[in-house]
Amino acid sequence: MTALLCLEVVLFYCLCILQLSKADMEQEYFDEILCPSIDDTGQKCDSPLRRHQKFCGQCGSKVSTLWFVKPTASRLVCTGRDEDGNVCGFQLDFSAKFCSNCGAESE
Repeated sequence: MTALLCLEVVLFYCLCILQLSKADMEQEYFDEILCPSIDDTGQKCDSPLRRHQKFCGQCGSKVSTLWFVKPTASRLVCTGRDEDGNVCGFQLDFSAKFCSNCGAESE
């Protein structure tokens, strides 16, 4: 009985991983964007960023891969800021009032 239960748990886990992988493969990404970070004076950096950069070469902000995700028809991209002042970039459902990643109010 316990072996069967363990097998069911493993199969469920594998199915969950396959679903997540499928969702990741369906994401479309921009190859290059302008850095959305804002400095102390309130100016946007706007330096070009490539998708696999870890930090902005102009302002030094840590680059989030979420910034490069193309919005889809059923989702919005959060423009809220984290503790470091970086753009959240988390994908939101149109029905979401707040971002589940940073807590910012949806626009």
